[in-house]
Amino acid sequence: MLKFSDLNPELLNPGSDETVFEATIDTHGTYTTEHFVLRLSPRAHELVDAITRQETDDYETAELYQAYSTYLHETIHWWQHVG
Repeated sequence: MLKFSDLNPELLNPGSDETVFEATIDTHGTYTTEHFVLRLSPRAHELVDAITRQETDDYETAELYQAYSTYLHETIHWWQHVG
């Protein structure tokens, strides 16, 4: 099973296009106030998507909790910034 530490940064680089926001691979998630951008790692996206689809049988419970708590944490930063 793929873990956060198994991510390959080479696959996430969209090239030299600065208008494209890259995924974050250094952390589970981040919020950038200068761009109003909430970024999650590809694995966090996968896990949060699994939760919203209610298809979590193939995933570890701890990883699901970590991904969703990261999503909520970064969303709260967004709410604080825009609120």
